[in-house]
Amino acid sequence: LALRGAQPAVLTDVSKALPLLKRNISANGLSSRCQAFALHWGTALDRLAPEVRDAVPFNLVIASDCSYDFISPEKPSPSIDGLLATARSCGSRALICVSRRTNEVEAFEAAVDRAGLSALAEVVHSAKFEGRAAELEGVPECLVYSFDFTRRAGEDVKAGS
Repeated sequence: LALRGAQPAVLTDVSKALPLLKRNISANGLSSRCQAFALHWGTALDRLAPEVRDAVPFNLVIASDCSYDFISPEKPSPSIDGLLATARSCGSRALICVSRRTNEVEAFEAAVDRAGLSALAEVVHSAKFEGRAAELEGVPECLVYSFDFTRRAGEDVKAGS
């Protein structure tokens, strides 16, 4: 997105993954276009790095493969709950990719319900993998959920928006 003109292009990951993220930015020649910061999903806005906090709200938050502590749809997942809270507090819109592992999609959708975001969420893309592709990806399907936090729950989507 940085190559397409997104400003600012801020990439985040957990602290221990930040060196790899920065190396990837550099290896792809994006050091002048992207910034990388540590961010634990669910961190309060006032505790974010000033460079991140001062850029909020972002036009778009993109997250992929960010749920890792789900057990079942009935038990809250700190990572999913934190992801949804951060996306909502930091972005106007969000695209969140969720893999179809055992109970992962169901746990994500239950967290969306608990957060009161069901009316703002819709699946906008689904990719199914079979055979060798499923082996390589490690999952049979990925779903991309779109959230428009500029709408209020219960508000109809306007044509063309």
